[in-house]
Amino acid sequence: MVVHLNEHQPERELALAEVKDQIVALLKRQQASAQVMAQATEIMEKAKSQGAGTTEGAYSWEQFTDIGRGDVSVPSEVATELFKMARPAAEGKSFKVVKLADGSAAVVALAAVKAVEQELDDTQRKGVSDFLAGRRGQTDYRDQVESLKAAAEIDLL
Repeated sequence: MVVHLNEHQPERELALAEVKDQIVALLKRQQASAQVMAQATEIMEKAKSQGAGTTEGAYSWEQFTDIGRGDVSVPSEVATELFKMARPAAEGKSFKVVKLADGSAAVVALAAVKAVEQELDDTQRKGVSDFLAGRRGQTDYRDQVESLKAAAEIDLL
């Protein structure tokens, strides 16, 4: 790919009129995100007092079992937070609100933690560590690409 520079514009401070729409959009996204997190917190509190799955409306509960660290059946943010959460008390659940990359939120209810059945040797531990690092890198790369796509202004000649 070859890119030709048609015009150079020196660095300057942009006027408010030039960035007003971007600022308004950013503030709306931040406000919407705060509202989503507040609603998710309300749902979590209701689920804590009445039990997961009892909320009504436009929300639904999905149940997953045997989630592993590298599991792709749930968003990576959810899997990461699951492994940070405290082990639930006997016959209880641990709850947490997780903000997702797309701006939405998930209420996570952790019901049980299974014990590791075998110990990993150094080679397996290194392999798992490399896998997790690669997965995290892929997630960061995907998020960066999405951010760049959202901010891109492309003129085709």
